[in-house]
Amino acid sequence: EYYALLKAKRQGLGLVRFIGELFKLQMLTERIMHECIKKLLSKIDNPEEEEIESLCKLLTTVGQALDTPKAKGHMDIYFGRMQMLADNPHVASRIRYMLLDVIELRHRSWRPRNATAGPSTIAQVREQDAKEKAAAAQQASKVVPMSRGGSQRGNRGAPEQGPDGWN
Repeated sequence: EYYALLKAKRQGLGLVRFIGELFKLQMLTERIMHECIKKLLSKIDNPEEEEIESLCKLLTTVGQALDTPKAKGHMDIYFGRMQMLADNPHVASRIRYMLLDVIELRHRSWRPRNATAGPSTIAQVREQDAKEKAAAAQQASKVVPMSRGGSQRGNRGAPEQGPDGWN
């Protein structure tokens, strides 16, 4: 039963992301996206966790494309409601932080805090390896030999010795 609910939740979030990707490919209109967001934000007094999680996933997916000067009024209202939800002590902390992450994402002009690194190509791996080796070689060439210097005490003021050991 637990696994069935988990599977349904994962599928629901996948569907929301799919809808967002369709919008980004211009296969869904901006009006449809606004209707989806309004539907997910409709229960401001008693929100369901799944709906808020879906909202966060949807806005993470389409927020940058949807946040245009034309739609600024709508987006400001959505994010005002999201801030109200995040300030609500009855909302679970996991959901609250999810909301705050999306709000912060908008404040950073939709640039993620830490860019998710995907798989690297072989060329990228080789380039990175070459950079690391060059940096290590450069660092090794900077190392100055640390000589202890030996004592010069008994030789102060005395002339240098010649190659045969005599002055």
